[in-house]
Amino acid sequence: LTNFGIFVQLPNTVEGLLRYDALLDDEYIYDEKNYLVKGKRGGKEFRLGQKIKVEVINASKEKRQIDFGFVGD
Repeated sequence: LTNFGIFVQLPNTVEGLLRYDALLDDEYIYDEKNYLVKGKRGGKEFRLGQKIKVEVINASKEKRQIDFGFVGD
């Protein structure tokens, strides 16, 4: 968890980033003290170690970067 997004590791050890601006349902605030990210209006929380479903929205072989989007409730 960071102030700009959530780093995600897939079961096959591939890693990528889920940016908060890709979460369109709310504005998310990073709570460094409690190791969580919380939606301002809806209260949805993401915690360190939590399992979530993601989809690839962008991948760059040259930059060695993968951007994820959130899938689910």
